[in-house]
Amino acid sequence: MPGWAPRPVDLVAAVILTVATQLELWLGPDPGTSRAVLAVAYGIGTITAAWHRIAPLTTVTVCVRVPVPAAKLSVPLVAV
Repeated sequence: MPGWAPRPVDLVAAVILTVATQLELWLGPDPGTSRAVLAVAYGIGTITAAWHRIAPLTTVTVCVRVPVPAAKLSVPLVAV
């Protein structure tokens, strides 16, 4: 297995997480913003979880930073 290939169990877990978030997004209530933009952002954020053992810092950064701007949060992430 190449160095950057995720383990099969990690890949399966990431795919399950991605499918679950997509189902929740498309079948749930209106999120208040473009579902297509959120679908792409959540897809990127969840599928990268497969690489959490290989590149943990990169995975956390992508999983946290990609979906947040797409969701257009009105609540600040850091209390001032």
